[in-house]
Amino acid sequence: MATRWTEVAVGAAGGRTVAVVGGEDGSLLRFDVDTLAALGGPVAAHDGSVDALATTVLGGRPVLVSAGGESLRLWELETGAPLAGPVELPYDVTRMCVTTWNDLSVAVCLHSDGLTRVYDLVAGALAAGPLDDWAGAVALAEWDGQLVAVLSDHPFDEDAGDYDFDEVALQAWDLAEGSRIGGPLLDGGFGGVVVDPPALLVGHGTGAALVSGVGADGHVRAWDLASGEALCEPLPVGDEDENVSALAAVRRDGRTLVLAGTTDGAVRLWDLAGAEIGAPFAPLADWVAGVALTERHGRLAAIAVGLDGVVRVWEPLDGGHVADLVPAA
Repeated sequence: MATRWTEVAVGAAGGRTVAVVGGEDGSLLRFDVDTLAALGGPVAAHDGSVDALATTVLGGRPVLVSAGGESLRLWELETGAPLAGPVELPYDVTRMCVTTWNDLSVAVCLHSDGLTRVYDLVAGALAAGPLDDWAGAVALAEWDGQLVAVLSDHPFDEDAGDYDFDEVALQAWDLAEGSRIGGPLLDGGFGGVVVDPPALLVGHGTGAALVSGVGADGHVRAWDLASGEALCEPLPVGDEDENVSALAAVRRDGRTLVLAGTTDGAVRLWDLAGAEIGAPFAPLADWVAGVALTERHGRLAAIAVGLDGVVRVWEPLDGGHVADLVPAA
């Protein structure tokens, strides 16, 4: 039976671009993005599903950080060798952001209990938390050294004298300063907040854009982080009865590109000017669990992994589908 893939991350190591996929069975598998060759076999990393992956640099060495099965682990990205024993966690991780905080290299994790905790990657220990101020955060994102927690609520309807439970309003907070960033981001999505919604920050113009798949309506939304102004109309990805389940974004050739996947297997690439980009993406047969944007031989490449067991690679600007690295059984 094919492994049901749950996450993907990409980083540079040993002169090549390495993609790492994590599975529902707790395994990790590395690929060379240029050659599409597997770099060794699957590694049993966690006792439960891989919940989050991120790449970073520690002490000049490219490192993969993985979370799953109530544990956090570090791996050498080039060789796949473990760098330390697992850090035991109190709960599963729903979202993870690897960054620098108080001069420490940390993994900031949203847990399944709704609370945020900060882990020192070098010491392998809890550095802060649980952070009660961020209870109920739906996403974490990092931009230019600023760690942002995204909280959600329902906008208050003055005429009805009650909250509009069909709509979502987001609010970005500076995690280090404990202060709001701009005003409420209205029209955050229809139908309330989905479970573990994706959100990220990406460069846009002279600042940053907050890109969100929080609404349960198959659309991606984006706002200017500083002003709170919507940057485009909601961008359709999948069926309106489905949820956006995965996001990646990159600034390239003056455009901000957003790759999104949904719970019905759809994958689409947009720029924040509202135009769909590149060749069509062949949909996955099941939930899109992770997506990534990277370079392959100098060309834009997109990677999508899903619960159907496929790791699919496209070059959306240069001909479309390239390969299924792990075809479904």
